[in-house]
Amino acid sequence: MARAIVIAEREGDLAPSAFRAEHPSTRAGRCWRIDPDCSRTIANTRGAGLARSPGADSGGSRVRGTRRDHVKFRGSKAMATYIEVDEAIKMKGLRVVLTPSVPGPWTEAAKGILRVKKIPYVKVRQELGGPNLPLINWTKQATAPVFVYNDERPRTIWIDQLYLAERLAPEPSLIPAVQADRALMFGLANEICGENGFGWMRRLMMIHGSLTNPETPEASKQGTRTLGAKYDYAPAAAEASAPRVAEILGALDRQLTANRARGVKFMVGDRLSALDIYWAAFAALVKPLPDEVCKIHPGFRKMYDCADPIVTAAATPQLMAHRDFIYHEYLELPLDM
Repeated sequence: MARAIVIAEREGDLAPSAFRAEHPSTRAGRCWRIDPDCSRTIANTRGAGLARSPGADSGGSRVRGTRRDHVKFRGSKAMATYIEVDEAIKMKGLRVVLTPSVPGPWTEAAKGILRVKKIPYVKVRQELGGPNLPLINWTKQATAPVFVYNDERPRTIWIDQLYLAERLAPEPSLIPAVQADRALMFGLANEICGENGFGWMRRLMMIHGSLTNPETPEASKQGTRTLGAKYDYAPAAAEASAPRVAEILGALDRQLTANRARGVKFMVGDRLSALDIYWAAFAALVKPLPDEVCKIHPGFRKMYDCADPIVTAAATPQLMAHRDFIYHEYLELPLDM
């Protein structure tokens, strides 16, 4: 029997009901180990060496006497450290709201940008599928990722988060200096991250798959319908999503081909840009990274792994190889969730 699918709170994140029952952010009565120093987490492997994550785990604010959730998969060296919203509100600096153990593409892209820029931050726990009342009171919404810097407004949209990161660490810039390249980068990034873009359409496909699966329990379908209403789900729109996704993948592949013809290994301009990071993170919605570097619940892996022939045909080997190149050269492996 197929696993029941329940939809989580965040854009692009779909949670199997079995996963929710096991998830550290929702399991009641579990006592999590408290580590007084969150700066020692190992979060990346490259070749034979190890490097620290540039998030709260390497240079972010240390908070002593605070409850932290440590999420660690058996057999993995990656460990993420989270604090509660109530504690984060009292702090200064950059606080980033994330969902533990969930490799959502918007979240992984945001983390990748902070990593490349070496911006320290504290990871704040969002409760998967929970009421998230403290988060709503703080940010006026219940999703992740969210960037909150000092007393500034919360930033919940990918482009706002990118601009904040650029202000906090101008170098290395992930926005091209040349206007034509900049316009091209933001246009293609919006095709990936924005409304009716790649991530949005893949989410509609997942919602549709859950609702049309006769083995999905009615209780699970009700949660899916709630998220579907939030993101304008309609059967006709979902059925039209695969061609739209393939169209976007085709545009990305053509751009990568054109830039490589100039002898450049990045998607836009002559250097790494946010577009490379967005594609690397969102490619999980076609094929997630291997289990040895991305320890996720089997239900998530099955759901993210796209079987639609229109989409898989458009996800060229060149695009998937570019995802692997960006992760191995610039981003976090294994993923620290």
